[in-house]
Amino acid sequence: MNEVIKQYARQPSTWRGLALLLAAFGVVVDPGLIEQIGVGVVGLIGLVELAKNEGK
Repeated sequence: MNEVIKQYARQPSTWRGLALLLAAFGVVVDPGLIEQIGVGVVGLIGLVELAKNEGK
């Protein structure tokens, strides 16, 4: 499941779709920030993966 989420989080179309959904509900986000937010989320996922203990 995490792999699927990470795969979609790296795709720009995911962030465009999220922005469109938020806009449909009245949330306004600067288009220039969408890519930066995506990079931040992917970075956070990377940090979580680094810290995660898989018990190996």
